[in-house]
Formats: sequence, structure tokens, C-alpha cells
Amino acid sequence: MTAHSNNATTHPALFALRPPGWLGTEAGERLVERLEYLRHTPSRIVWVGEGTDWTDSLAARYPNAACCGYRPDEPATGGTPTSPAQTACSKTFLARLKKRFAQGKRKSATVPFRTANPLHLPEAPGGIDLLLSNLLLYRTQDPEPLLAAWQPLLAENAALFFVTLGPDTLKELKAALAHRDAPLPWPPFWDMHDLGDILVRLRYAEPVMDMQMLTVRYERSAALLADWGPWLGEAATERLRAIAFPFTVTVELVFGHAWRVTRPKPPRQDPRAPRPIVWQPRPGKPQDPGTPQNR
Repeated sequence: MTAHSNNATTHPALFALRPPGWLGTEAGERLVERLEYLRHTPSRIVWVGEGTDWTDSLAARYPNAACCGYRPDEPATGGTPTSPAQTACSKTFLARLKKRFAQGKRKSATVPFRTANPLHLPEAPGGIDLLLSNLLLYRTQDPEPLLAAWQPLLAENAALFFVTLGPDTLKELKAALAHRDAPLPWPPFWDMHDLGDILVRLRYAEPVMDMQMLTVRYERSAALLADWGPWLGEAATERLRAIAFPFTVTVELVFGHAWRVTRPKPPRQDPRAPRPIVWQPRPGKPQDPGTPQNR
């Protein structure tokens, strides 16, 4: 059984601006470091977003966990969602690592990602012990639908960990190009306090938010263009002529984690139980604003 909403065609509108490959790895490594806060050993791990190299660290921490990784299918580029059968993941990290070692010196990806609609991951409700999201939430106009869609997939007391880009990301680049032709159509980087409010609103338990700043120094325009060229649009090379090198940019990483805890329903009130007395104002007498009344 897989979890899907009634509208199976719904797909989050993802901004096409993906991070540089090194940033996906760096963010993933730092996300794994934060698993020290995890209070249980997960048996099934699912992650969605960027990068694969950082999963080596995840493998070392949980070698016996069954795992599965997903990249968002990109409707604009013709991505095709996979079926639940195609995305079944029952092998452990340990088995995958043994396969890699058996391949000798031939280099291969740590764990192959599959593609899926991030709003409708082909996972059984309540079947995930640990869900990680690496640099995906910043690509949405509103991260709340994704965070809401992932919650039912978590088992009781299971954890969600994520990392995304914060509002100080590339602030130097944005300032340097602020007066150049058209503004840059960048995603709306969400502040960690706003993301924390969303977690509370969705009834995730014990949400914790944090951030880290990365500083990257570019000696040449070619290096910056290789990392952030798609973010600068078709006129990327022309726009970089307005920048003096070496040039330093900031990347803000926003981290969050929370748990799914099912709150018990309040007990039904016995109709035979005595009810409290609620005083009513006398007819014709002006009502005191502080007087309680039945509704």
C-alpha cells in the first residue's frame, strides 16, 4: 500500500535552480552529523533531495537499515514518476557497500536515487523510521504541503530531519547584481523561524531549528559560473563582468528536525456526567460583557 492523496496529479511547483554538486554533499554530511539527536535506531530510512556521496556517512551510522533515496521527478523536463514496484527498497546499506567493494576500483554512485513526486512518495503510511530531506524545501514556493505530505509516512515517534537554504544565501551576489537589468528570479528562501512555525502548525513534536553559514571564496569568474551559472540566467557571463574577483559568497544552511507523535483523542464526555452551571443574564437586564454564556 502506498500513500497518495485523492488528487494524484498534484505536483509541487519546483524551482529549477538546483545547488552545485559539492553543496549537496556538504549539506548532506552536516545533516547526518545532526542525527546524534536521534533517540532510536531506525530500521527504515528514506531521503529525498540532492546528492548521493553523503550517504556513505549515513551507511556507517546505520549499516543494517533498509533504505531508499528519491530525487524529485521534474515535470518541466519530462521526468517520469516511478511505480511503487520500481521504487521498492529492501536492501540494506551493508549489502550495497559489499557490492561496491566487490566492484574493485571501478567508481560508482554510493546509492542510486530513484525519481518520484515528492508530494506522493511511494512509501507505506507509517513505514518510515527516519526521513531526511536534503536541499529540497527551498525549491518550493510553499514548503508546508511537502512537510504535511511526509508526516503520515512517518512511524509513531519517527523523525524528520531536513536542511534547506536560508535567506542569506548568495546575498553578496544578489547585492552586486541588484542594479543590473532584470531582477534575478530566485526562490523565496525561508527563514528558520517561519519553518519552525510551519512544523508547529502541522503538529510535529519538539521541532528544533538551527542554521550554519558557509563562506565560499571564488578566485576566478569561471569557478563561480560553474557553480551558480544557472542562477544568473542566460546573461550569466555578462552579469559576472560587473563583479571584481576574488569574490566571496555566503551560503546559509537551515536545519530542522522534529518527530511525529500521534496525540490521543480526548475522551468522550459521558452524557450522564454532571455539567457545570453557566449563569445567564436576567431577561431585559443589560448583559455584563464579562458574563459567560452558552454557545
